[in-house]
Amino acid sequence: MTADPYARIAEWYDLLLNPVLDGVRRAVAEVCRAEGLLRVLDACCGTGRQCAVLRGAG
Repeated sequence: MTADPYARIAEWYDLLLNPVLDGVRRAVAEVCRAEGLLRVLDACCGTGRQCAVLRGAG
């Protein structure tokens, strides 16, 4: 057994949660764009997919 509990689910994390979270991620990017935010901090928030969505949104 691994000492890192996340390591046990990492393989399945995106597969299971992306369908649920991708809409939320797009909404966050839209709010950031609407508010004119140029910088955001995504610290320890999963696999970094939110950063990719934000980067893609400009």
